Parts: sequence; structure tokens; C-alpha cells
Amino acid sequence: MSTRASTRRKRALADSDEEVIVDDIHYRTTQNAQLVARFAGSLASRAQAARAQPQPDPKRARRSRSPSVVFIGIRRVAPAPFNDGAADLVIKTAAETEFMVYRSILAAASPVLANRIATAAERAAAEAPQAAPGSRLQIDLPESDFVLETLLRFIYPIPDPVLPDLDDIADVYDAAANRYSVACAVSALKTALASPRFLDVEPVRIYALAKRFGIDDLASIATRATLRQPAEWADYEEFQNMSAQDYHALLSTHRRIARDAVACLSSDAVLRTAATALFRGAPYRGKCPEDQQCWFTKFKECGQKVLLETPTSDRVCSPGFVAQLATEVQCERCRDVFLRSLLPGSYVEKLKAAIDALPAKYGL
Repeated sequence: MSTRASTRRKRALADSDEEVIVDDIHYRTTQNAQLVARFAGSLASRAQAARAQPQPDPKRARRSRSPSVVFIGIRRVAPAPFNDGAADLVIKTAAETEFMVYRSILAAASPVLANRIATAAERAAAEAPQAAPGSRLQIDLPESDFVLETLLRFIYPIPDPVLPDLDDIADVYDAAANRYSVACAVSALKTALASPRFLDVEPVRIYALAKRFGIDDLASIATRATLRQPAEWADYEEFQNMSAQDYHALLSTHRRIARDAVACLSSDAVLRTAATALFRGAPYRGKCPEDQQCWFTKFKECGQKVLLETPTSDRVCSPGFVAQLATEVQCERCRDVFLRSLLPGSYVEKLKAAIDALPAKYGL
């Protein structure tokens, strides 16, 4: 076969393949168009049928889910020891967690819960007269899982829970004192609020919580603790539940005690009782340009700044504070007198007693 004939045969085969491909594409396009048309017609008929049906009443509640779908709920159960299957009472929280507890323990700890249990028992007896007297009851409480579990741990004969956060203590105290009258929890939470881990770090928040819950003795303790901090407090969230009068009382007490503490520095009573011990036996190594008073001028100047910020004797009467100022005094005699002011019965000891007595003057 010649080369020219072979070329003509290849071209004929190629033209045949192109025709087959074109025919296949045309067939598929036509088939897809028919499917789309049938689908569009089905949607149109369904929409027309839906419009023909009566519309539902908008005032009626809609179903939250299709009746053809079955959901399997997960029952939330509390941790031990509040998951005892033999318990005769179930308390369901706002999160629908079930706490299985004993009526007698809760009724003895809380008169409010005792009334709720009695009411639930009467209702259950009226609804099911044939039920056994000791059958399990259920009551619902609008509390979080954390608050209810903490309350139950105070009520049950197990170790009390340790709450490291003030917000948690406030939530549980609110429930224990104001909603359920759980005396054992209230007493334990008061002790926690007055502990140094909270009182030494955040006394202003403790004061606000004490005023919110009407704990007057704790408010006095917290007011005294605020004297160890400058009266420049952050905008705590607890201030929203505290009146402006209570806030003003805290601030004004801090300022009045600060002014009185500054006055104690040059009080005649303090200086007169300390004079003998202060100057007895003091060596003389030169003439003081301020008539042996330059040590006192230095101490008074620096002590005022400290007491106006923190009106307590913790810093101004500490040996470290006095010794640091003594090194800054140029007069040798006054430096010796300055250090002798730390002796028992001398100026610093008398000043400390006078400053420490100031909170009692204001009922703290």
C-alpha cells in the first residue's frame, strides 16, 4: 500500500471517531436536560400542593423536632457519693443533672429543703396513693451543678470542700444563706472569707461581699485589713452590689485613720513617754545642727508618706525601715539616737502602740 493511501485511511478513521464522540456528547446533553426538566416539574407540583394545604396557626408552638426521629437522651448523674442508687430523693439541677441523696440528711441541715421534701412527698402521695411510703421523690432546684454539689458536700458527713476562688464562695454563700438556710455551710464559708489567703490579698472584695450579705463582723475585719493597702482600689465587680454609702464609709475611714496615724508621729504622749529611754546614755560625738532633732525630722518626713498610703505600723515601725533611715542621717549623735529608738519602751514601740490602737477608735 502506498504512503498516500495509508494517509487517506488514517484520516477516514479519525473522522469516524470524531463523529462518534460528537454523537455521544449530544445524547448525554439531551438526557441531562430531560432530567432537569422532570426535577423542576416535581418541585413545582410539590410547591403547588403545599400552597393548597391549610396554613398552621402561628400561635401554636412548633415541634422542636420531627416526630419520625427518635432521640436517645443522656441521663446526667452526679459524682459519688451523690449517685447512690438506694437513695430516696433525686434533686435535678438546672442542667438536669440528677443528685441521688437521702431526705433525712438534707432535712436536718436545711429547713427550706425540709419543706420542699415534705411538699413533694404530699404531692406524690396524692398522685399515687398506692405507692410505697419510702419511694423515691424528685425535686427540681434552679442551681448549677457546682453550687448544689458544694452545698451537699457541706451537708453530708464528709470533709468540707476547699474553694480557692472568691467568686465560687460568693455563689455558694448566696445559696446557703439566702435560699436554703444551710447553717453549717454558712459558718464554714464565713471562716473561708476571713482567712488570710483572701483577706490579706483582696480585703476590699471581702468588704464588698460582707456588705452584700450583711456580715457586719467580717466587714469590720476587712475594713481593718484594707489599711495595709493604698486607697486606690480597682473597679471590682463586687462594687455593683454595694451601695455608695458603704463605699464612702470604707474610703473615709481609711483617710481618717491615715490622718490620725500621721498625728501620732509627733504626739506629745508618744514623745513624752519615750523621751527618757530615748536619750538615756546616748553618746555625744559632736554638735547637732538641729539641736539633736535631725533624726526625728527625717523619720517624720518619711513616715508621713508611708502612713498616708498605708496607715498601719507594719512598715513605719519595722527595724528595717528605721535602720535604712538611720544610714541617711549625717549627724553621728542623731544616728545613734535613731537606732536607740528601737529599744524596748522607746519611741518606735510607743508609736506602734498608738497607731495600732487607732482602728478601735472607729469600731474596728
